[in-house]
Amino acid sequence: MGSNLSKAEKFLFIVAAVAITAFVGFFAFINKKSMSDKFNFAVETGINYKMARPDQAFSEYTLEGREVDQVYEGLTPEKKKEIAKKKAAAAKAKAKVAAKKKEDDKKKLTQAKQKQARDSQLQALTQARQNELKKLLENQKAKNQSGDVSPTYATQVSSPENTVQDDGTGKSKPKKSYAEWRSLIFSSPTNENIGLFVTAFRKGEVTATELQAMAQDLLDQNDNTLKGLGLAILRSAPSLQSLSQLVHEQANVPAAFQSYVEAALVNYFLPQNITYLKSALQTRDQMLLSKVLSLLQTNLPRISQNDFSMFNERGRGSVTDVNVSIQSFIVLVPALTTLSSSNDETGLAGTAQQVLSLIQTYNNVARN
Repeated sequence: MGSNLSKAEKFLFIVAAVAITAFVGFFAFINKKSMSDKFNFAVETGINYKMARPDQAFSEYTLEGREVDQVYEGLTPEKKKEIAKKKAAAAKAKAKVAAKKKEDDKKKLTQAKQKQARDSQLQALTQARQNELKKLLENQKAKNQSGDVSPTYATQVSSPENTVQDDGTGKSKPKKSYAEWRSLIFSSPTNENIGLFVTAFRKGEVTATELQAMAQDLLDQNDNTLKGLGLAILRSAPSLQSLSQLVHEQANVPAAFQSYVEAALVNYFLPQNITYLKSALQTRDQMLLSKVLSLLQTNLPRISQNDFSMFNERGRGSVTDVNVSIQSFIVLVPALTTLSSSNDETGLAGTAQQVLSLIQTYNNVARN
């Protein structure tokens, strides 16, 4: 089919097509450039969260290009000696602390062993009493079967807890065991209960071993009230064992009890107790010997002058109630003579000789 367009129309059509093509191409180019610039802006202007740091440190002052004189100054001899002295003192203090700790541990171990020994002794004593009572009951049972005793007596000894005594009123009362006495005293630590316990000892209801064990048990407690009751037991029952316990425990009791202990020790200068001083001088207990000799050396001159003020104590009475004379101590002469002639490095022999001379001199003066 033939074209009806004239040459002029065809020319206009071609020009219009070229213009449209050029416009579209230009628009596409502009759009592409705009997107490229937008992407580059996002990359270049994105937020950087890292802290800005200088590439190298900056200082207004530097030693670069300068000569530096370096001088090493060591410790002076005096300073070295001072430091060495401080180190030696520190080491000595540390060694002293370690030695004290070792001594304390040793002392605690010794006390634990002593307590264990007392407990073992008490347990053995209790067991022996139980065995003895068991044997007694068996013998009593055999007698009952043979008709040798009345049924009433057999009933009274039927058990260990039923051991009885006559209190003077015709009524019998059970005898307390050591465990019962201990429970009573520790549950109600009063002077009245201690008095009852000592009275039971004097009546033979409590043995000397049980008395000493009770006193030591009280002295081993941390409560000062219980310690005081332990001292009261020892003071109320003079003996060689009580004297020894007082001497050995004096260093362990509080300062408030020291005068009480000294008063208890002075009681051994009474005529009925001097024999315990004699027994003490015949032992090998260095602490006991030293204390007894010291007491004699201090108080014999006062007694020779009729000065009995050492016996003065609240609740004891006046000095006129004390019947003490220097002649009473003559019984100590044999023991002092033996001790003064012994070879020892503790100086006790010399002290014993001095005490012996005092007794002999004062007695010669008294006779003349």
